[in-house]
Amino acid sequence: EKAQKQEEIATNSRDLSTVSAELLDDQEYLTELSKMCGDKARAWDQRSKMRSDELQALTSATAILKGTVSDKVSGATIRFAQKAVQLHVAEALAQNEGAMEAVEAAAEAAEAGEQASSPLAFLQRSGRNLRSAAQGPAPDGRQAVINLLRNKGAELRSAA
Repeated sequence: EKAQKQEEIATNSRDLSTVSAELLDDQEYLTELSKMCGDKARAWDQRSKMRSDELQALTSATAILKGTVSDKVSGATIRFAQKAVQLHVAEALAQNEGAMEAVEAAAEAAEAGEQASSPLAFLQRSGRNLRSAAQGPAPDGRQAVINLLRNKGAELRSAA
């Protein structure tokens, strides 16, 4: 009976060692899992706050666009939008032979006796003449306009 009790004690001792090792592994796993869950929770909170901030920014931007911006749209804003249209007109006129002749005539008139008070005045007069002379495309019109403007700019700089 003593041998049987010693064998039972040995078996229980092995079982205790095995269960103790499993318990230690489970506790380590639980610690690691708790850390991972805590990290995920912090990341979730950060993302939720960031999304909340983004929604608040979008709401504010929408309110500004609906309120302040729409109230402040004026003739100046519309004129700004029209400048893009004028740019397209200028590009089209730069490729037009008749328009080029009008620019040259305006430049010659300005040089002959009608001195422009500023480069802007010259360009405004040229623009009116160009619009009235637009009739057909010319292959080198753009380069001619560029050259004319460069020459006139050089003249105005040297005169000043």
